[in-house]
Amino acid sequence: MASGTEAEWVKRPMKELPRHWPAVEAARKTEGLSRHQLADRLAIPFETLRKWFHATSPKLPSAAHFSRLESYVGATHDQVSGLSTVWGAVRSWWQIQHRYASASELARQIGWEPDHLQRCLTDGLMPPRLVLERLADEACIPTPKSLPRVEEARTRTERLRALLLLLYEELAWFRDGPEEVRTTLRSALDSFDLGYLSSLLVMLSDEGKFKSWLAVTTNRFSSFQPKGRRK
Repeated sequence: MASGTEAEWVKRPMKELPRHWPAVEAARKTEGLSRHQLADRLAIPFETLRKWFHATSPKLPSAAHFSRLESYVGATHDQVSGLSTVWGAVRSWWQIQHRYASASELARQIGWEPDHLQRCLTDGLMPPRLVLERLADEACIPTPKSLPRVEEARTRTERLRALLLLLYEELAWFRDGPEEVRTTLRSALDSFDLGYLSSLLVMLSDEGKFKSWLAVTTNRFSSFQPKGRRK
């Protein structure tokens, strides 16, 4: 039997619910989450969440699930407020700094697309949190700390594991092939970027070593930019 709260909830007209979805979607996109990842974050089965957003016949979420959505949107809003302050400080820093001659140079330093960064700096659009944190680090601006995302970490770990298995299969093909195929590989993938990724994977296996490595390394991932464009 439904509780009082549940009974009150199901009496709400369905037409009132869609007004909440833009806030949920805005929070999700701000964090750069897919709907699968949002479901993991909220500990809600993805099929359940997917039905709420159905274009023609959306299902009604339970009071408990809706409460999770409201809490998530509220928490994300608080984080975004803090990040907006950081973004304003980054934009102010960009106007007066003399370290980087162009947005493209800064983008290569933080490992992001130059066009995207230029658009954000020009139009004032806040970049994804990870990019913003890298920018703030370059500008020596502190950023608010977010709570650990255990469910997301599990999801990303499984994804990384699958990618590494695929990577091994591809590398084995080059390992067993003739010299010509390895020459092609070397011409396309920058050795510094390969070394950085390799070191990062190894250091992640031990927190102490990782922190020491992070403190002293001066290498940056450059998204396999052509060698002549590396700064």
